[in-house]
Amino acid sequence: MRRYLRGLFQSVRGSRARKALLVLLPLVLAACTSGGEAVRNVAVATGLRAEAPRSAEFVAQSRPSDLNYMPIGVQPPARAIRPRSADEAERLKQELEARRRANEAAASEARALSAAPAAQ
Repeated sequence: MRRYLRGLFQSVRGSRARKALLVLLPLVLAACTSGGEAVRNVAVATGLRAEAPRSAEFVAQSRPSDLNYMPIGVQPPARAIRPRSADEAERLKQELEARRRANEAAASEARALSAAPAAQ
């Protein structure tokens, strides 16, 4: 990196251009680390970029006023609902299987009734 920068500065002819590069390089690097807001503001002010469109009214109303993103490395709050135990999960599985079998039986009965010829 150091060798690259040295070559970059040596390739720039004249002390005026070298000074301008020394001033602009940190500004460009700072713009990259600021999320691009500085560059975006300059582009909008010079007309190179249009302003961001406003959100639709229903979108703005559905957003909370304070987004409160959870910071990285912080544990989320404890859940109000505890996870199911193995017995509860097995019981739920059996209930769902019984409901599936009942639905299949009702469907086959409906198919049989719809396939029968109409009474005359």
